[in-house]
Amino acid sequence: MIVRNIGDNQQYRLRIAVVSSIFLVLWLAVIARLFDRSVMQNGLADAEAQAQQQVQVPLNPNRGTIFLMGSDGTKIPVAMNDPLDSINVIPDQVVNPKSTSDKLASLIGVNATALFNEINNNKPYLPPVATKIPLSVGQEINNLNLPGVSVSQQFYRTYPEGAMAAQVLGFVNASGEGQYGIEGYYNSQLQGFEGSVTGQRDGWGNVFLNPSTATNNQGASLTLTLDRDIQVTVEQMLDAAVKKFKAKSGSVVIVDPKTGAIIAMANDPTFDPNNYSQVTNQSVFQNSVISRAFEPGSVMKSVSIAAGLDSGKIPVNFTGTYGDSVKVGNDIIHTATMQAFGHETLGDVLANSDNVAMVDISSRIGRDILFDYLQRFNFDSLTGIDLDTESSGSMPQMRDWLPINLANISFGQGISVTPLQMVMAYAAIANQGVYMQPYVMQSVSYPNG
Repeated sequence: MIVRNIGDNQQYRLRIAVVSSIFLVLWLAVIARLFDRSVMQNGLADAEAQAQQQVQVPLNPNRGTIFLMGSDGTKIPVAMNDPLDSINVIPDQVVNPKSTSDKLASLIGVNATALFNEINNNKPYLPPVATKIPLSVGQEINNLNLPGVSVSQQFYRTYPEGAMAAQVLGFVNASGEGQYGIEGYYNSQLQGFEGSVTGQRDGWGNVFLNPSTATNNQGASLTLTLDRDIQVTVEQMLDAAVKKFKAKSGSVVIVDPKTGAIIAMANDPTFDPNNYSQVTNQSVFQNSVISRAFEPGSVMKSVSIAAGLDSGKIPVNFTGTYGDSVKVGNDIIHTATMQAFGHETLGDVLANSDNVAMVDISSRIGRDILFDYLQRFNFDSLTGIDLDTESSGSMPQMRDWLPINLANISFGQGISVTPLQMVMAYAAIANQGVYMQPYVMQSVSYPNG
């Protein structure tokens, strides 16, 4: 039999009451908190949970396509983005380096021993062991289920027509920047911008993307003025001519004189922009039509005579009689063939390419007028064509022109021009004296319209 003191019983009941009160207060606090979260702050809680589960995944910009027009009016892509695979190996996750290297080497076209030496270590990262692999080969590698080996898809700039119009197009370097030609001049429009897509992360860390949330980061697509069929023909003819005459180089440009639209533009030698990194002589990247100045020679005679006719200094029915040479100051100028052509019209002067006659004609035009017309023909400035790396020829300042300079420049000596500058001068003559700025980009198409 247990005997309990009455004072002890009262103390015991007091303790029970205190403990119960504490538990009651705590229970009420929990209930109040749950009520606040579930009822009063339900919307806020949902928003916080969604924010914790929502992720933003960056999207690399997708560069715009460049098109040429076919003679039948169809658009032909000449610079585009192709999906290709990169093969990645994480050495510290590879189970059998020898077997892995043997299986991969034959598929990606590398030496198995060299690949084994590269992956036989505990490194947590390696640069891709292969890039620009066809998707079908990437799928084969995926099907092997090799530990430590992964396949990732990337878009690479490709040029389906190879070397065709290479210096007009330019190329995109490893950093994604356009270099030379259209790729360089319109780089900002073509390259687009980095976008993003929203996804939800589940409890296991997997991310599920919502394509409808993707921001449009596609670059603009360009259609050029070049006629693809004419371009191909021009390049074939240029290549044949360079070989026939054993020339070091050659250039051709065809322009619509009424609009300034470039129909064809070609250079030899050229390169394949798909393999620009293998080019050893980088001067081949330069478009000689717009960047290589030369002394034009007798093709300048037509420009000088046009200046004389337009200014009224030379009548249309002009004639003159000339010998095989003429003295200008202390210098003597001869005809190219060292023969006298006698009585000549303006047409005869051009047909005979008579330097002696041009000395007389230029003296009648005068220094100030000829200089003014050469400026109007843009021989001392850029044409403004929309291609990267254009440069200009040069001519002496008028104050430096002596009589011998006037004579020489009238038949294309003592002045330098680019092929495009010369062609645009002739185009202006053909267009009744109206000079049109040359251009290559016909139209631009933005992904959002």
